Amino acid sequence: MSLPGDGVQLEDHWIQCDRCNTWRRVPKEVADSLVDDAEWYCELNPNAQFAICSVPQELTNEEIDQEAAEAEEEQQNLPKLPAVWQLIQGNYYSHRKRKQQDEDDIMVCHCPPPWRGGDGCGPNCINRMLCIECTEDFCPCENQCNNQMFTKKQYAKLAVRRAGAKGFGLYAEEDVAAGQFLIEYIGEVLEEEEYIRRKQYYIQTGQRHYYFMNIGNGEVIDACRKGNHARFINHSCEPNCETQKWMVRGELAIGLYTLRKIKAGEELTFDYNFERYGDKPMRCFCGSKKCRKFIGGTQESTANIVELGDAEDVTNDPEPVMVREEETDAMVQAMLDKEVGTTQRAWDNKLLNRWEGRTCWVSSLERGPGDGVRSSSNTRQSSVCLQAG
Repeated sequence: MSLPGDGVQLEDHWIQCDRCNTWRRVPKEVADSLVDDAEWYCELNPNAQFAICSVPQELTNEEIDQEAAEAEEEQQNLPKLPAVWQLIQGNYYSHRKRKQQDEDDIMVCHCPPPWRGGDGCGPNCINRMLCIECTEDFCPCENQCNNQMFTKKQYAKLAVRRAGAKGFGLYAEEDVAAGQFLIEYIGEVLEEEEYIRRKQYYIQTGQRHYYFMNIGNGEVIDACRKGNHARFINHSCEPNCETQKWMVRGELAIGLYTLRKIKAGEELTFDYNFERYGDKPMRCFCGSKKCRKFIGGTQESTANIVELGDAEDVTNDPEPVMVREEETDAMVQAMLDKEVGTTQRAWDNKLLNRWEGRTCWVSSLERGPGDGVRSSSNTRQSSVCLQAG
C-alpha cells in the first residue's frame, strides 16, 4: 500500500488495494488515519461505487500519476507561509512539573562578598567552576553575586538577520569577549516518547528546520513551537561558540558561550553534534576554511559519501511570525500546534486574514524586557538532535 503524491495537500488520496492491486481514490482523512504497513482493501472504501475489487480502476495509472504531478506543481507554486513561534521566558515542561529545590540540595559557595574584598563570585567561585549557578538568597555575595546569568537573563545584545543560503542567523550586536555567556537555549522540554513523535512528524511533513537540543536525562528541548532567539543559531564547521550545560535552580539548562572574541556584526555559530536521522547528510553552507561540506558525522565516518542531500533554497523565505504569550488566543494556539503536529488544522483563509497586515513580524520588533534581541527568524537546515555540552 502506498500514497502517490505524499506530502502534497490534496483533498483526495490514492490507496492501492492489497488484494487486487487496484488504486482507489479516498478522502484525505481516510489516508491520514492509516498506520504504516497496515493492509487496506477495496471494501474499506467509503465510496460504495468503488468498494468492490471487481470494479475497474477509476483512472489509469498514468492518469493518476499526472493528477498527482499537477497537484504537486500547483502546491509548489503557492507562496510559502511563515513559520509561527511563541517567545517564552523559560523552559516549558510538557510532561512534568519544574523541580523544586530543597534547601539541603542547594550548593552554597564560599566566595567572600565584595564588601570584604571579594569579586562577587568571579572565576574562582566553586559553583561557577562546576557549572552550577548560585541560588538567590543563599549566596554569601547576596545581590552582588555575578554567577546568576541564567536566572537574571544577562544576555548579550543579539540580532537575527538573513544569512544567505542558511536562511537566518544569530548575530552579535556588540563586541563580545571570549568565554562570555550569550543566551540560554530554551524551548519545550520533551520526554523521549514525544520527542520521537515530533521527529517522525517533522520527517513526514518535510520539515526543513529543526530545533532539537539534547539536554540529558532522557529529555530533549524542542524550540520549534516555543523558545527564544537562541533557536536561530546556525551550524559552522569552524564555530565561534559552544554550548554548556549548567545546573540552574535544580534543573539542567543549556547556555551558549563564546569560544573567542567576537566583533559586533559577526554571526554566532556552533558545531552541531547530533543524532542524524534521514537518508543523507545535509549539505553545509557555513563557508568556513574547515568546512566538511556536510552536516553530520565526522570526516572519517563519511569518507565514502559521494552524493550529499540537496537543501532547499531558503534565501528568500518569509520571516516567521513571533507571538508573545499574552497574544496567544485559541486561533494563535491552533497555528502553534500545527507546527508540531498536535492539530490537523491547516492555514485557511481565516488564519491568513488574521496575519495579513500584521506588524508584529520579527524583524520589526523592538527589544523587549529581557529579550536581548531585536529581531528573529528561522534557521536550521538539517534533520538533527543537537547534543549540548
